[in-house]
Amino acid sequence: MNSKLLTIAIPTYNRKQSLLDVLKGIEPQGHYDQYEIVVSNNCSEYDVDEWLSRNLSKEFRGLINIYNRPYNIGGSANVSFTYQLCRTRWMWLLSDDDKVMPNAISTILSDIKKMPEIAHIKYSIQGYYPLPDRLCKSFGEVLDVFVARNVQAGYGQFVFMSNNVINLEKMRTYIGLAPQYAHSAIPQLIPSVFAIKKDHVPWKVSSQCITNYEPIRTYRTIDAKLDFANIQLIDADFSEEELVKIRKMFSGFKGIRNDVEAMLGSGSSIRARLMFYRLWTGCFPLFSIRGIAFYIYYHLKALLGKNTWHRG
Repeated sequence: MNSKLLTIAIPTYNRKQSLLDVLKGIEPQGHYDQYEIVVSNNCSEYDVDEWLSRNLSKEFRGLINIYNRPYNIGGSANVSFTYQLCRTRWMWLLSDDDKVMPNAISTILSDIKKMPEIAHIKYSIQGYYPLPDRLCKSFGEVLDVFVARNVQAGYGQFVFMSNNVINLEKMRTYIGLAPQYAHSAIPQLIPSVFAIKKDHVPWKVSSQCITNYEPIRTYRTIDAKLDFANIQLIDADFSEEELVKIRKMFSGFKGIRNDVEAMLGSGSSIRARLMFYRLWTGCFPLFSIRGIAFYIYYHLKALLGKNTWHRG
């Protein structure tokens, strides 16, 4: 660990302009003495160092360390290995194509100074109604927040990457689980889930926003949903009550349309059928109303061959 409080960890691949836009969103926010940035470059087809040096101020560029991977290890693996690149107590895991709120740095720094015992801060996302401010002392309490009736797209906000600020000191025992679960679409959540379940270190859910929501990217939650729906693949000793809440979070009526559109827009009928089966058996209790609705809607859409979903 070093004298700074926060590492902003940005996994990237071939998003030349959006990476620069993210960094330019951070640059004017100040507090240069309290954070550093690490960019995990997943073998992009351009010179990231040259591009950033040409377009950012010398002082701000001095905060950025670039780790250039010699070959592409896949998106989830690149996300998971950012844990290994951080030298500070706290990490903000930030996508290279999300929009940073103008007060994000001051919001995060204020919170981590006031809450050193928190393991994970889950922020709200601009574009949704704010999440309730809540201190969660168990994983069941975390799930309660995201399955609540008045929370918009709870599963999407739960699996979203750029609203997570993580206390690496509290995660020390479980950091290695992120790359272990790099096959999943949720490696960024795994250490924190294990920490609250095994060591009972609390999460904080915050009404404050640090990133903005892009509607076109909603389809990406389908992969995370598939991984969490098949929860037996994650060896965290989930209770039956927690499993019920997880399935409830991922099987709401509002998400059914997006899930079906994402499956049928995956580019492969075989992949679509496999995704459907995994989600149907993993999320929905047998003969539940939501499960029946999901089954009928998927097969009607597949039969009609109409798909309006665009991956962007």
